[in-house]
Amino acid sequence: MRFRRLRRRCRLTRSTWPSLVPDRAPRPLHAAGTVGIFSDIVMAVGVLLVAFELVRRERSIAAAGWIAMFLSIVVFTFVDAIGGYVLAPLAG
Repeated sequence: MRFRRLRRRCRLTRSTWPSLVPDRAPRPLHAAGTVGIFSDIVMAVGVLLVAFELVRRERSIAAAGWIAMFLSIVVFTFVDAIGGYVLAPLAG
């Protein structure tokens, strides 16, 4: 409903309307996704360093747990990217 009113008010044609939708992304969601990606990268590097130190000390079970945590952080980096860059324009 909101799009129809905006479209009537701006008198946009069908060819120009789809190009305007990605520009309406909410800034907080986009910013949260960007900050989340950078913080996930920093956390993943730290977890990987701990895992490598445990491998060096031959504590393989503890290292396996830290590597599993690293994999979950990598997956959540993609979640932050989807939330910040794909879903933000759709939430507008």
